[in-house]
Amino acid sequence: MSSESQLSLPEELSIANVGEWKNRLSELLRKDSPLSLNAAALSRVDTAAIQMLAAFIIQVRSSGQEFSWVEPSETLKSTSKCLGMSEYLALG
Repeated sequence: MSSESQLSLPEELSIANVGEWKNRLSELLRKDSPLSLNAAALSRVDTAAIQMLAAFIIQVRSSGQEFSWVEPSETLKSTSKCLGMSEYLALG
């Protein structure tokens, strides 16, 4: 296994840019290394983006790769909790 792959999320994840970020996350899945996402800057996230992140994390876990959050923002935590997606996002 190679070293950890880390990706920092932008300030905003929305339906407008969810496709671009899905592609970036898919690239990470192709690497055989532990994955981490840094969401410290994320201040706006919509339902489409939460669903995309959840699907990504489920796929990572089912592939056996390690996953962690470097710094999930309060926005990510509160939005995912309101949508009932915290468990899928591995936020607890």
